[in-house]
Amino acid sequence: MFHGTVFPTAPFERMPFYRDDLHEWFIYNGTAWVSLTFGGFDYIDLPAILPPANPPANVLRLYVEDFHGFPFYSFRDATGMVRKPVRDSVFVGLNVTGADIPAARAVYASGSVGGVPTIALARANAIATMPSIGITVETIPDGAHGRIMQVGLLENVNTAAFAAGDVLYVSPAVAGAPTNVPPLYPNIRQEMGTVLVSDAVVGQVQCVARSMQYEGILDHGGLLGLGDDDHPQYIRHALATAIFDFLVASGPGVFIRATLAQVRILLNWAADIAAAIAAHAGLTTGVHGVGAGTIAEVADIAVDANLSAAAQAAIAAAHARQHAITQPLDHTSGATPAKILQADANGLPVDATNTDAEVAAAVAAAGLAHAQGTDTALGAVGTKNPPIDADKVLYRDSAAADALVTSTWTQIKAFLKAYWDTLYEAIGAVATHAALTVTHGATGAVVGTTNVQVLTNKTLIATTNTVEEITTIASSATPTPTGGSLRNFFTVTALAAGATFAVPSGTPANANKLIIRIKDNGTARTLGWNAIYRALEFALPTTTVISKTMYLGFIYNSADSKWDMVAVNEEA
Repeated sequence: MFHGTVFPTAPFERMPFYRDDLHEWFIYNGTAWVSLTFGGFDYIDLPAILPPANPPANVLRLYVEDFHGFPFYSFRDATGMVRKPVRDSVFVGLNVTGADIPAARAVYASGSVGGVPTIALARANAIATMPSIGITVETIPDGAHGRIMQVGLLENVNTAAFAAGDVLYVSPAVAGAPTNVPPLYPNIRQEMGTVLVSDAVVGQVQCVARSMQYEGILDHGGLLGLGDDDHPQYIRHALATAIFDFLVASGPGVFIRATLAQVRILLNWAADIAAAIAAHAGLTTGVHGVGAGTIAEVADIAVDANLSAAAQAAIAAAHARQHAITQPLDHTSGATPAKILQADANGLPVDATNTDAEVAAAVAAAGLAHAQGTDTALGAVGTKNPPIDADKVLYRDSAAADALVTSTWTQIKAFLKAYWDTLYEAIGAVATHAALTVTHGATGAVVGTTNVQVLTNKTLIATTNTVEEITTIASSATPTPTGGSLRNFFTVTALAAGATFAVPSGTPANANKLIIRIKDNGTARTLGWNAIYRALEFALPTTTVISKTMYLGFIYNSADSKWDMVAVNEEA
């Protein structure tokens, strides 16, 4: 190496020389010394090389690398991060959150210290934690500085949760986390970047710091300039100018103007009114009330001109007939007490002329017709068998002039029971149970429920498991046999886990028996026992033998409150 503070006096062509005083390289071109600090060259050819090793701390290593046939100018730092000039925009931030910030997290600017922005995890559910200013390049410990990429290619990050091409947004649910689901209002939507490579180790994200937006907010003031059909969600119509105007659909997407009167006809109120007063056409009396002590006629009732023709006709028909009684006193008549008003041919009441005999005959005829009608109706109804307690029976009460009454099936059963109970008592008075010979499919004495009897050639079968109870399970970590019956048989068919036998269920009596049969599922299993189980001559087993059946016999000892093991045997 040639260097010094003065150029050599006899240089040769293409001789390099480093000027110590200028801190600059020169080369002799045959006639003069030319600076290599680009001042003497129009360009420099830099060949592509393999990526070099990481440089020392606080040093950048510049080089040109080949990327699928294209040369890229790159620089590498001591951490191994490779950046492309112009492509990657990275700045330094300070973590003051009190906790480490992981890599590949969106952060926002929370303040600044010493000319460096302080950062915290961004979250899209509140404006106070937005907008994101970039994505962390590496984990930034609390109180430390770290790099944040604003624009560029973030490499070697975990993107396995997303597909290539997914657009990532700041999450409204998890602070700093990315999500591929666009946040909806009232959350804030801001893009973090796009996934280029989906991988848990060498994933890549093209970072971009886009502006945030409130999804779903729309300035409706801007709709004022729309025409009648410019926007399908909004309807404007120049014809609807009056206070009571309506817009009524006349076809798909087509609206017309309708007045209040037209809407009333469309709603068909007149039909409802006509139906309500249709029955009134046959009435001849009634107060239509306009003046005290008077009855209004047709002329006193106004007909709404807005009603349909059918409604107007119904009102006119309802009042076509003059009322026969025009004075209030006419309603009182001259009838004396206990008399009945008689109706004329028009159905109007007149003074009573019916005698007591005539009234009585009419009432009797009505009662006979009623009774005959009841018989006919009862013969025509269906049947039901069996009845239930809530069912009712209809019948005539002979003690109350054949009035119709009902009784529920519960009441009928109670009456019959009381009736039959008297018959049973009469039988008991004639012959006692002790003198009867009863046959129940076999010969022999009747077994009583309270007296002491000796039974031979009998087998007792308990229907409530008080004599014998058999239980089978496949497996349990806490098998629980029964113990409250005289004989208890408990089977475990395929024990699949270590098991500790629990206290038997039920209330055991002295000398109750318990047999336990155990078999594993092809793997030896540990066995444990509650303290209520006690070994005598043989120890309680602590494990199963693979695929072998084991029997254990116990007898309950009420004096010691223990299930004593009196036998144990295992398949050979």
